[in-house]
Amino acid sequence: MFFGFGFGFGAPLIGYLEEKYKKPYTVIILSALCMALIFTGMLMFKTQNILLLYTIMIIMGALCAYQIFMIFINTRVVAPHLVGISSSFTNMIVMSFGLIFHSGIGWIMVKYWDGQIVIDIPVYSPEAYISGLFIIPVGLLVAFFGFIVIKPKDETVLLKENI
Repeated sequence: MFFGFGFGFGAPLIGYLEEKYKKPYTVIILSALCMALIFTGMLMFKTQNILLLYTIMIIMGALCAYQIFMIFINTRVVAPHLVGISSSFTNMIVMSFGLIFHSGIGWIMVKYWDGQIVIDIPVYSPEAYISGLFIIPVGLLVAFFGFIVIKPKDETVLLKENI
């Protein structure tokens, strides 16, 4: 719930920042880095402070709204008659990473499973959960470095008036 609230708040906020600074790649790069750092902190440091966790979830949801700019960038670099298919294809790629992450998390958790079963249900240790969830900040760091590599020197080339 708080993650979704953050996404709803973050989408217009990130849109405003991109519109103001005209740097969609920078928005994506900074979002990926911030999410990787915050998520790593959540996994490494234990807290019982529920307000802190709610706040972190809102911030993470807001930062996750960077996905909108994946579609924005791709619609700017294709011919106008290909915008629909480009945005659909980009959305498919973004959504498929959910499958990759969820499958990877499960696979890692099973590797750390000690075999304990209660009422026919596997029971996983906190270490198994933490180890599995570490795939998320790793993926975010891969995205961070990947976007640094593909980022054009002049991000304003993506502005409509320059296309």
